[in-house]
Amino acid sequence: MRCKFVRLIYPKPEQHSPDGYMVAVYKPVEKVLDLNGQALSNVRVTGHYLPTAQCVQYDLSGQWVNGKYGVQYALQSYKEIIAPGKEGIVGYLSALVKGIGPKTAERIYHAFGADTLNVLDQTPQKLLQVQGITPKKLEVIRQSYLEHCGERDLVAMLLPYSIKPKKAVQIYKHFGHEALDIVRFHPYQLCEIHGIGFFTADEIAKSMGLDLLSDERTDAAILHALQQAESDGGHVCVTQHRLLSGTRALLNTPQITDDAILSRVEFLLHQNQLAVYGRGCGVFHRLSRTIGRQCAGRYNQSVLAGRTRGSRVSFASRAKTSRSHCGNATHDGDHRRSGYRQNVHSTSAVEPVSKAVSAQ
Repeated sequence: MRCKFVRLIYPKPEQHSPDGYMVAVYKPVEKVLDLNGQALSNVRVTGHYLPTAQCVQYDLSGQWVNGKYGVQYALQSYKEIIAPGKEGIVGYLSALVKGIGPKTAERIYHAFGADTLNVLDQTPQKLLQVQGITPKKLEVIRQSYLEHCGERDLVAMLLPYSIKPKKAVQIYKHFGHEALDIVRFHPYQLCEIHGIGFFTADEIAKSMGLDLLSDERTDAAILHALQQAESDGGHVCVTQHRLLSGTRALLNTPQITDDAILSRVEFLLHQNQLAVYGRGCGVFHRLSRTIGRQCAGRYNQSVLAGRTRGSRVSFASRAKTSRSHCGNATHDGDHRRSGYRQNVHSTSAVEPVSKAVSAQ
């Protein structure tokens, strides 16, 4: 449905939508019929981060919904339609790109004509030829243009995976202009974003045709298996047996052997994404700031106390001690990689994982 933006219903100018949800009125520029076959002069559209520039036409994709407020069009994605010629390009630049006002937009069009948008896409440094555009201003223009196009394209790319526009915008702000390439080629990095786990990233990777035997996929499954153990049972560390079985279940790929998984565990140890404490202990994921400081510190004290007495403390008893001190280590479920790591962990403490991690 091709439309032009008319006015915003929600939020009001003095209000702010915390999750980006909006309701707006659009005017169709082609014939659109209602449920009774009557032509519509205006359409009420709902969705997140609706396009609101008045100088641009939009090709809206979505579905009709008949609810509490009558028939509305629930937007799923949209494309900007920039009218050819000076009026369309100048209006687009001055309305949507920071650092470009009407006069600057006209000078840019005068310099590059119908090729203006290609210059912005491929060789933006040519804008320095335009009067009034300094290197500093060019960077503002370039970042604004990339952000505008990138967020729009990312929202459209992630909608089939049930990732809402608000989350897509959050992903873009986290990764910047590299977000689209990360989704296409390294989707497991999306697990860095709170609320996106291994299963969503794995679905994206499979749809992109990426290698199911890749190290990135195995690493993501290992980290998710540890997160599951922590959130489901409050276990801040796991044995080799539990880690392997959990990772195998997530991967569901017989070609990835236990040796291959253990090799990646050792890699993650040296990347400081995991830690092993002492001989015969379990593997620790990076802990949340609160639980990590309390549990890992007291846990390590119990390990040191056992060594001082000259007796070998089993993994089971150490885990029991840790849980009794820390209330089973249940926390708010935020599994973002906080970057926290106990100071007691040193390179010398990292032994080959097949030896250091007991399979008790």
